[in-house]
Amino acid sequence: MNPTYAARPDNSGNALLRYAFHVETSFLDNHAAIGLDATMFTDRRTNAVRPSELDFTPELIGRFEPFEFHLAYERDMPLDDLGTLPGYTPHFVYAVAVWAFDLRRKD
Repeated sequence: MNPTYAARPDNSGNALLRYAFHVETSFLDNHAAIGLDATMFTDRRTNAVRPSELDFTPELIGRFEPFEFHLAYERDMPLDDLGTLPGYTPHFVYAVAVWAFDLRRKD
């Protein structure tokens, strides 16, 4: 158990389970893609099965191997009213640059 991993966007509760969903569709010969991530957490103290938070993240992806660039918007939404800050819904935009490489030569 990690007592610092919160179950809600306001950092209340302790997370137990994580449910995750990811879908991505690419186009332009795999140089561009649209992705969607949905991650839900449960609270080990109040209900170990029912989700208490949903992190919803749509993203745009550009690829030119070995590089990728992701532009995403994440919204962390509470799914119950047990948190200490009712209605608190953080959201933000972020970008990720990726360089994929292998440490050993492919045969």
